[in-house]
Amino acid sequence: MKNVYDYLNEYGIELTEDSGCEIARPKDAFYTHTGIILGRNKYTWEKMVFHNHRESNGPAIVTITKFNNGYQAHYTNRPMDSWDVVLLRSFQQLDAGLNYDLPVYNCHHASAYSRTGKSQSHGVTNTIGTIAVIAIIAALFK
Repeated sequence: MKNVYDYLNEYGIELTEDSGCEIARPKDAFYTHTGIILGRNKYTWEKMVFHNHRESNGPAIVTITKFNNGYQAHYTNRPMDSWDVVLLRSFQQLDAGLNYDLPVYNCHHASAYSRTGKSQSHGVTNTIGTIAVIAIIAALFK
């Protein structure tokens, strides 16, 4: 079984002070796109980010420039576990061959799993909650 250093070497990534931190950038008016800073590319020195996106149909490693997509990213949540566990979970998601699925496995699910070991998406939870409240109110006023 590979360890985090095997993965870092395989992908040509060096650790940085923010390896394992979650970042986010605007996706649209209501949602953000999240990812995990892995480190920097050994050759180009550009920061590399683990994220899960519809474009790649699953988890991928991209440059910070591609992740930002013209927006300014900001740090969100600090890792719940040590940086090496967060990175290992990120790399293992890449190996698992998972596909992007908005309600089941989106960018928030992937980042949360990397940080905490639990797959969750506040965006999906909030959307489902809002729909449920609207349905209840509509049923009350029938």
